[in-house]
Amino acid sequence: MRPPQEVLPPNPDYGRGVFRRRIALHRSEQRVEVELEDCSHAMRVCLTHNGEVITTVQGDVLRAPVNTCPSAPQALSEFVGKALHSDPGFFVKQVDARAQCTHLHDMTSLAAAQALCGAAQTQLDITVADERDGIIEAEIAVNGRLVHYWQVRGRHIEQPAALQGRPLYKGFIAWVLTQFEGQAQVCALALQRGVMVANARRWDMRAAYGQPADDFGPGKNVCYSYSEPRIHSARRNENSVRDFTHTPEELLRFR
Repeated sequence: MRPPQEVLPPNPDYGRGVFRRRIALHRSEQRVEVELEDCSHAMRVCLTHNGEVITTVQGDVLRAPVNTCPSAPQALSEFVGKALHSDPGFFVKQVDARAQCTHLHDMTSLAAAQALCGAAQTQLDITVADERDGIIEAEIAVNGRLVHYWQVRGRHIEQPAALQGRPLYKGFIAWVLTQFEGQAQVCALALQRGVMVANARRWDMRAAYGQPADDFGPGKNVCYSYSEPRIHSARRNENSVRDFTHTPEELLRFR
């Protein structure tokens, strides 16, 4: 599987834009609904529980890069029967994310945590500016309150000074699970995911519409659509890319 720069032309607008991801969680009695949208994805998850364990999980993929992604929610049944837990590291160990849609897995983990918290509604907003002068500025806010602001150079965090040199990829999850707690931990994981997905803005993904998904990508057996045997039949969806640089208000309208 080749890297995207060997397959795709560069995005002519890269360097002037912003990746945005919004995640909204709504909790009611024994039920949590989650919505997510960014430039490449639009998804919903609904989790029900009995106060102790997860009883059902349903998902809906409204927009995704690959045509096999809409069948990924069926794998969410692996969460059923698992205890509700607010620690995101719990579900990393309990449910193999490599067999799941990465984003649905994250959303389900967030839903389980929301079921245990007192808040009826929570909104996470992730913003990742295009790289400029070797630096990527990334931040995450919860209900409008800034939780993390990072400057990233290459594969490491450069600012804030207290995190300088920390890896953003290999070893990141293990480090975050020991470095942060509570909301700061959840947000660090969500922001890192946003930085990863934001890389899609570097390339003109429209040039990949209709092409085999295994032409390029994250590698085999890293998520639902890139696992055997689906990877060999998966193709890139048309009309799957959005740009919310100047229109954050459009997030979660699912247009």
